Amino acid sequence: MPHVVGIDCGGTSVRALALEDGKTVWTGEGGAANLSWVSEAALAETLEQALEGCPDADAVCGAFAGLVDDRQRDAAGRLLSQRFPKGKVTVVPDYEAALEASSGADVCVVAGTGSIVVSRLADGQVHRTGGRGYLLGDEGSAFQYGREALLHYLDSPEDDVSSSLREAVQEAFGATRRTEVVAGLYAASDAPRRLASLLKAFAGDAEVGAVYALKAMKVHAGKLAHLLAIHVREALPLERRQLLVACQGGLWRYPVLCHAFAEQVRFWVDADSVELDFEPPEPVLGAAKLAGRLIE
Repeated sequence: MPHVVGIDCGGTSVRALALEDGKTVWTGEGGAANLSWVSEAALAETLEQALEGCPDADAVCGAFAGLVDDRQRDAAGRLLSQRFPKGKVTVVPDYEAALEASSGADVCVVAGTGSIVVSRLADGQVHRTGGRGYLLGDEGSAFQYGREALLHYLDSPEDDVSSSLREAVQEAFGATRRTEVVAGLYAASDAPRRLASLLKAFAGDAEVGAVYALKAMKVHAGKLAHLLAIHVREALPLERRQLLVACQGGLWRYPVLCHAFAEQVRFWVDADSVELDFEPPEPVLGAAKLAGRLIE
């Protein structure tokens, strides 16, 4: 039976699995692999870690965050071809794997370290809204919420900062003194990932009603819902009034963030009904499905 391997390479972590006859026979994990800020050497090390023990494959799909040009695509493809010399290899943006895993949904909202809204048009092409990265976009992403959490940490009195946020800052930057934290942020090559790592602490603060977190959720969940509304107007037929939206990415592990987004969707999206699926099949399964198409 043919083996296919799917690899979901995100801004926070890598997940991989091998399928034989549609059944999972191996899984692996590794560190961050966003092509926009990870060097080729670091990417090679991360993939080696994530793929340790992975069997040979007939087809492989690597779905990468931060994939924006052919140079990155070629570099990632070269590393995967070296690891799987007998297999067919394809490299796609991570949102394509998320969309493939979300079959049956009208739209896919991906929110992890970054964010993007995608759907497939009638001609098979993928239509994107957002996804311009942390400098120009990533609305409603872990990066944006982490940035809000760090600003709260830097600007607030000590007794107004939760212990969980203080611990998360220590882990992300190796310091708690404000000047050292700021210096560490600007010195980091993976600043978006480090800020995104504060998401769990942010969500905890939101759960207990921290004012900064409640305000930030309204703003950033609203921006992401607005992107979804724009996408619906641009990409979906006018007669499609009942929408199923798959929500992919690590952001949706936190119910408080799901609730905030759902509230904003009701306000922004013009449709008779919008069903939000916060537990669709994982993107790594979408990557495996794309790999399987190489040998159909």
